[in-house]
Amino acid sequence: MKEDLATILANEDKMLEHLAEEKRRQKETLKQKYDELSKNKEDNPYLEAVFNNYSEHFAEKKNEKEQQYKALEHLLEYINAINASENLTTTLQNECNNDRHLLIVEMDKIQSSIDDL
Repeated sequence: MKEDLATILANEDKMLEHLAEEKRRQKETLKQKYDELSKNKEDNPYLEAVFNNYSEHFAEKKNEKEQQYKALEHLLEYINAINASENLTTTLQNECNNDRHLLIVEMDKIQSSIDDL
């Protein structure tokens, strides 16, 4: 039974890795097409509309990620304010510090994805 479960989990991990790689490739392809359109739109006026659609897509994605980042910033400020309180037990202070760390890691991921756009 344990081998079966381990095999199932391993297969799911492989599938998740494959999906993540496919997502990365599609994102890279989309960025390459955007760059190509940016260069070619000067020669072909019909590409202007397509380029504008790509631009809107990237602007929307960037805006969405920036909103996520700002929301996490607000949470981080709130956790810092709670952590500064003198009424917290050591356990709650440790939980606040752990939550702060997790938020910072997530904020770094979001900032990285913004930079990639």
